[in-house]
Amino acid sequence: CTLLSVNPAYRAQFSPGEETDFEFRVRNDSGINWTTDDMDIAYIAGENLLKRKANTRIDLPMDVAPGGSLYYALDAVVPTTPGTYTMTMGIVRGYEVLCSMDVTITVVY
Repeated sequence: CTLLSVNPAYRAQFSPGEETDFEFRVRNDSGINWTTDDMDIAYIAGENLLKRKANTRIDLPMDVAPGGSLYYALDAVVPTTPGTYTMTMGIVRGYEVLCSMDVTITVVY
């Protein structure tokens, strides 16, 4: 896949405990259809910044043909301790990662 855009920008600054959305737009370069019935958006690694920590896997909101793009947003809350944090999300089929993307933020007082 190709990551077309991510918001917030790399190392964007947030106040401790601030709620925000992480937005991704990715293009399906895999040559296979990404379908809602067998693929998910999943938390893969790094700091779990999801607002609902236990909700680490959600269905794709729509099918995406090869060459098509997918936009999705996730509710997030940043840590209460200052520092730099990275979370990796991905498009997965079962436990196979088809596409991964990172968001890196900085928490400052």
